[in-house]
Amino acid sequence: MAVAAKDLVTLFLKSHPTQRIGCESFLALKDHGFFSGVNWAKIEDKDMMIPEGLVPVFAENEELGAKFGLIPDDHQKYPQLPEHVDHEIFDKF
Repeated sequence: MAVAAKDLVTLFLKSHPTQRIGCESFLALKDHGFFSGVNWAKIEDKDMMIPEGLVPVFAENEELGAKFGLIPDDHQKYPQLPEHVDHEIFDKF
């Protein structure tokens, strides 16, 4: 992973919301090195095309799940987490 990408993810995952990038101003996010080269004015004006290769191409009868994999509905395949786990992990978020 690129250094700028790793830094951006780290800044998004700060446990205290006021320490996360962009919490006070979108400018901090726009100015991050990960987004260098992004033409924000073109995005704002909706004058930017999605680069070729980033939009998935589907066969005529192909469904989205066939391309990316479906999430099984069978909850028996996943072990149950203790009830306190979810609360502890997300308590500060």
